[in-house]
Amino acid sequence: MAASVRMLKMAAEAGDVSSMANYAKARLLGEGGAKDFEEAKAWFTRAAEQGNGRGLNGLGILHYTGSGFPVDHKQGADYFEKAEAAGFTSSAYWLMQVYRDGKGRAADQDRAARYALLCADAIGEPSCVVPAANALLFGVGMPKEAKRAMDMLLTAAKAGSVDAIAMLTVVYEHGIGGIPKDAGAVQYWKQQLEIAVRKL
Repeated sequence: MAASVRMLKMAAEAGDVSSMANYAKARLLGEGGAKDFEEAKAWFTRAAEQGNGRGLNGLGILHYTGSGFPVDHKQGADYFEKAEAAGFTSSAYWLMQVYRDGKGRAADQDRAARYALLCADAIGEPSCVVPAANALLFGVGMPKEAKRAMDMLLTAAKAGSVDAIAMLTVVYEHGIGGIPKDAGAVQYWKQQLEIAVRKL
């Protein structure tokens, strides 16, 4: 086990709630050794019992994905919402999926769009940027904000997001969301897309 993970475990065993959740995350991801869902579950539970948002979110992930528990989308969604209520903004990534896919809650594309935007704004998760920008361009679950959508897409594209580059190509090709069609931009972003795909 890596020294940093050992130190997290020591702090968790000493009662530090944040360390409990972070150690659980390390065990879930296999940092410092093999993945250990049972140990992750135990430490996420201890943190969650004290209201820790990462602990609640971690239990949500375990239930929602069936890691250490049978798959239970409803229970996972319950924990994600509790994590959000505890101020853990990263739960927006999972809540976006819950409402987009209708697993654990009734499908609600407006709510999914709002969680995508929260996810993109609060934690910068690349997989949230395109759905959030799409919602802003079309006014799904929120007012249309083409400039904000384009700013998000450009930032993600410059960071290498293939999905954002592809979306920019489509936006400029079809003039989506009131953005003027721009053949030069289409050509540029198609070239960037080819470069980005080659790097995968």
